Amino acid sequence: MTARQKRRLLLCGFLASAVHFTMAALSTNARLLVQRPEDMIGSGDTKPYWPPSSFTDALERVGGILRLPFDWLWTPWMDDHVLSAFGVVLFVATSCLRGFALAALFRFVFIRLRFHHEPRVA
Repeated sequence: MTARQKRRLLLCGFLASAVHFTMAALSTNARLLVQRPEDMIGSGDTKPYWPPSSFTDALERVGGILRLPFDWLWTPWMDDHVLSAFGVVLFVATSCLRGFALAALFRFVFIRLRFHHEPRVA
């Protein structure tokens, strides 16, 4: 692997990690981003809540899938006994793991495919 290919793999890994981190962070609490507070139902004795929405439920499920490596490692016990800064570092590390794995997988797949500008000779 040449130095140019290594730099390209590194750049693609960082970009995929950033996209994964952003999608996981935003889609976990999608209901807060998609629905307005004025749309909440309930007043007086009941706690206000948003009406069910299949779109926001689907986004939150996608966020749960994207957070899986972090959720497997971060336990409820750690919420009380470990600094939250360590949780952020762990979340970034799992995003980097997924991003670089995806970049390496794409490189492995696309290196097998040959794209030429010349027509094939039969």
